[in-house]
Amino acid sequence: MRKLPAIVFVAAVLASLSACSSNPFTGSCNPSFPEGSNPGLVEADGRFGKDPKASFPVPLAGSATEVSALTIGDGALVDRGATVTFQATAYNAATGDLFTSSGYDSTSPVLRIAAASADDVLGESLACFTVGSRIVSTTTAATLFTDQNLSDFGMKPDELLVLVLDIEGTYRGKATGADQPAAPGLPTVVLAPNGQPGFIFNSGPAPTELTVEILKLGSGAVVEKGDNVVLHYTGALWDSKTVFSSSWETGYPSIFGAESLDDVEGGLVPGLATALIGQKVGSQVIAVIPPRFGYPAGTSPDTVPADATMIYVFD
Repeated sequence: MRKLPAIVFVAAVLASLSACSSNPFTGSCNPSFPEGSNPGLVEADGRFGKDPKASFPVPLAGSATEVSALTIGDGALVDRGATVTFQATAYNAATGDLFTSSGYDSTSPVLRIAAASADDVLGESLACFTVGSRIVSTTTAATLFTDQNLSDFGMKPDELLVLVLDIEGTYRGKATGADQPAAPGLPTVVLAPNGQPGFIFNSGPAPTELTVEILKLGSGAVVEKGDNVVLHYTGALWDSKTVFSSSWETGYPSIFGAESLDDVEGGLVPGLATALIGQKVGSQVIAVIPPRFGYPAGTSPDTVPADATMIYVFD
C-alpha cells in the first residue's frame, strides 16, 4: 500500500459559526477538561480553517489543562473514540510568540482519536465538541509532549502553551455496517472489541482472481474514484499467514486517495483500489489480491515478497 499525502474527504466544514464562550453540550459526552480562566482570555480573529491570528494578555500562567470554545460549529459531535481531523496553532503563553502550526493545508489535517488515551491531551481536548468548532486549550509543554525531549525544542516542562484548534471533521472509529454472510474459502476475520481484525487462516490454495467480499455493509456515501477516504486497514500475506502492515497497530486510521497507482503516482495497489471504489462508508471489506493485481515488479516494500498474494481487511 502506498500512501498519498495526508488528505481527507471532509463531509462537513461549516460555513457559519455561532459565537459561544463555553461548552453547550449536556448528557453523556462532556469535555474532558474544565473551562478555567485562561482560555477565556484568548481571542482569534482569523477565519476558521485558516491562521487564527490569536492574541491574549501576556504572560498567561498556570499548570492545569483548560479547554473552552471560541466558536461552536453545528456539525457532528466528536464522540469519544471517534477519529477527528483538525488544524492547530500553538503559542508560548508567556510571550505570545508562535511556537508551531499545522500549516492549515486542507489536504494535510492533523488526525487524532478523540479521548483514546488520557496521555493524549490533544485527543482529550477535542472530545465532545462539534465539527466547525474553534476551541482553545491551555496546557503545559510536559503535558502536551509526553514522549519528547523538551530541551530539543528549547522548552521547559512547566512552560504553558496556548493551543487554538479548528475541528474540521469526525469519523467513526470502526465499521458499523450490518454483518454479512461469510464467504467460503477466505480467511475468517475475528474482531477485537475496538474493531481491530485478526485472521483465522485456512489451508486452501490462494485465489487466482481478485476476490472482494463485504463483511459489514455500511449505509453511508459510496466511495468514488478520486475521493479521499479515512481508512483503518490490516494487510496480511496468504502464504506466510502473517500481518505485514496495520493502521490499528499505530492507533490511528490512515487517509488515502481512492485511486490506483496505475493512474496516479502514490496511489493504492490496483487490487486494493478496485476493492475500495464503490464501497459504502461504514462498511468492512476483505480483499484477496493475487500478485498480478498487487505491486508492479520491483516496487513492493520489504515486508511484501515478490509474487505475494495479499489479504486486506479495511473499514
